[in-house]
Amino acid sequence: MLKLPIIYKTSLVTTLSCLTFTLSLAAETATVYKSDTLYHYRIPAITANTSKRTTHLYAFAEKRIRNTNNRCGDSGEIDIVMKTSSDKGVHWSSESIVAGNIDISTEITAKNAYTNPTVLYQNNKLHLVFNTHLRDKCASTKNSKSLNKLVKGDRKFWHMYSSDEGKSWSKATQIMIPSELQDRVDMVGPGNGIATKDGRLIFPASGKNIISNDSGKSWSVLEMLHGGSESTVVELCSGQLMRNDRPGFSSTKFLSEPNKPNNRVYSIGNSEAARWSDWQAMKGIIMPTNPWVQASLIKLGCTPSNQTILAFSTPNHPKSREKMSIFISNDSGTTWNKNQQLTKGKSDYSSLTTLSDHKGAILYEDGYGANSIKYSSFL
Repeated sequence: MLKLPIIYKTSLVTTLSCLTFTLSLAAETATVYKSDTLYHYRIPAITANTSKRTTHLYAFAEKRIRNTNNRCGDSGEIDIVMKTSSDKGVHWSSESIVAGNIDISTEITAKNAYTNPTVLYQNNKLHLVFNTHLRDKCASTKNSKSLNKLVKGDRKFWHMYSSDEGKSWSKATQIMIPSELQDRVDMVGPGNGIATKDGRLIFPASGKNIISNDSGKSWSVLEMLHGGSESTVVELCSGQLMRNDRPGFSSTKFLSEPNKPNNRVYSIGNSEAARWSDWQAMKGIIMPTNPWVQASLIKLGCTPSNQTILAFSTPNHPKSREKMSIFISNDSGTTWNKNQQLTKGKSDYSSLTTLSDHKGAILYEDGYGANSIKYSSFL
């Protein structure tokens, strides 16, 4: 087990205790969403409000309606739903639709799929950034507009927020993406956005970062390296940003290494500069490459030497999406140590969030094609 120092802050000085603690998985693992013959839950996203005496958790997912042949996939009738917990994830509220078609029995013709929930809680606001594109009736494969048929501009970006713990939501406002920064399969996240030390909101997206300096009232779009998708971002203790992406087919030409990446890729930059460091392949973690997979990355804290303590979640199998695991780095991602394996069999996407005092939580897909979405915490 990896041992990390506990740092205590007093009113006079920050001191390092001689005590250490080991990260371990919480005893309780809760099933938050359970797929059945009617609904298929995928693409988890979680964030937390730690400012209260009791931490409040917000668990989002895509709710996909199955059809007879289950052909809809990423382009069918999809809503974004949410559940909340105020007792550390032991019990969860009933499900509510945050973005989507409330009356799911309505005949679908030219309505939107609401996808890629990417979330952040900051300064008493719960932020949700997501995508939409025209969804299908999925009556047959001939009529299906899969993600492979999307063109630039088909996917839209939206922001909405709640100031009352998710009980009510603002109207969704569109985040305008300049045409030169649009990708064919354009997406935000999915998973998590961040708030930097100076309060700036950053949501990672394909080939760009979406940034707000005024708590979501207005947005700017900053170009970065193209070729990546299903992106995560963290602010390192140095003040720099680290992007971590699923490599696309064009990512390899941005890598400083000559070989095709067999893992996700990362880049270092900041929220001001358009040019980041070249993509580098992650090392030290086995991940599936056929196909590559989404993952999640968060900052847990800083070491006395100002290195960043990171947590990273991914399926931990070289060929298939199996063995969802959490890895820990205490040197800003240079090296990684396996901390916990959550599943033995199939597992897909995940989302991490920081709780407090180097603690974290994970919302992850368990089972082939996400039979369920589960929650656990680690410390």
